[in-house]
Amino acid sequence: MTTPDIMAEMSNEWTNNLRKRKLDHERLQSLSKEAPDRQTFLQWRSPRPGRSNPENLTNQFWVYAIRHGGSSWGLSQDFGVLDEFQAGPCFSFQRYGQAKVILEDGRRVLIGGAHEDFYDPGFWIYNDVVVIEDDKVTIYGYPLKTFPPTDYASATLVGNEIWIIGNLGYREHRDEAPTKVFILNTNDWSIRVAECHGNSPGSIWSHCAELSSDGKQLLISSGECHCKLVGLPDQSLINPSLYVLNLENFSWTMFSRESKCREWQVSGISERMLSRSFDLNPDTIPNSNMLKNLLPFLQGGLQFRIPCDPDEDDFLTLTVQDLGHPVKVRLQGEIENFEKFYDLQKLLNDLLELIELNYGIGPLKLVPMERQKVVN
Repeated sequence: MTTPDIMAEMSNEWTNNLRKRKLDHERLQSLSKEAPDRQTFLQWRSPRPGRSNPENLTNQFWVYAIRHGGSSWGLSQDFGVLDEFQAGPCFSFQRYGQAKVILEDGRRVLIGGAHEDFYDPGFWIYNDVVVIEDDKVTIYGYPLKTFPPTDYASATLVGNEIWIIGNLGYREHRDEAPTKVFILNTNDWSIRVAECHGNSPGSIWSHCAELSSDGKQLLISSGECHCKLVGLPDQSLINPSLYVLNLENFSWTMFSRESKCREWQVSGISERMLSRSFDLNPDTIPNSNMLKNLLPFLQGGLQFRIPCDPDEDDFLTLTVQDLGHPVKVRLQGEIENFEKFYDLQKLLNDLLELIELNYGIGPLKLVPMERQKVVN
């Protein structure tokens, strides 16, 4: 490392330390001015569901955590609780997969969300609704039977109601049940279940929801669905199809695009983690390999863009996801059109060849990720 590089690194470290000291100082100031006393903190430290539909759970500590942030661990440390493994999760507003809606009058509504990952002592999936109006914060809780722990749902404002669709939830509660749909009334903040029928997406999460121009239908697209697979553990697959929910008669309609998406799991890697770098020298790749001249790029995985036909009017996207364990391969696009001109199996074999050459592992094999057929 050159002297200028060393000086730049030292300068960055000094700047980061200064910023951290400033944030710590600001945090200590807010603690001294706005934080609740220890008795209030201990009373409200743990997240919990409501006992009525809804129950107003607004309290000084939760409002403080919402306004000033902080993780479960950080807030516990601030108030002198040093062992989260013994004390359990602490309420936090730093969440993944929280749904957000802005009402016409400017109020912000934030729904559920997850804090930390399942292996962390602060892990918790919330089933609350937080309403923020200027400086006022109101927190509503619900019985678990009324509104389960919810993350990565969509939330769409329809008149004076918010339609909440889908959920990832706790691993042990995931299934292939019909899509969960809840309706949140913004007048009294009660929640009710929408009993829908038809061909729903199932256990969908991290999807998009779009209201039709007449306000009578919701279009659900993208995201992932938790599935039971043939010969593999249950897991989530990409949702390639489009779904329309009629808000007047609560019926689902599916527009299938499953022929445009296929997924496989790579076997033969064991438990070892693969590096995310892919720097294979093209000269080491056999000329017969279909992917030799297609430069990959990384977007949380290894990805190729492949012409579907000799005229290159359409393209397939071939993605290697989760360069760890398990490794998945996903093919999206006009697959049937591709197979009119090229050998799909050779393409997949050539992909495995590249992975084996780059990481020095193998032999590898692709196992189709196919949904189990549901017997009625």
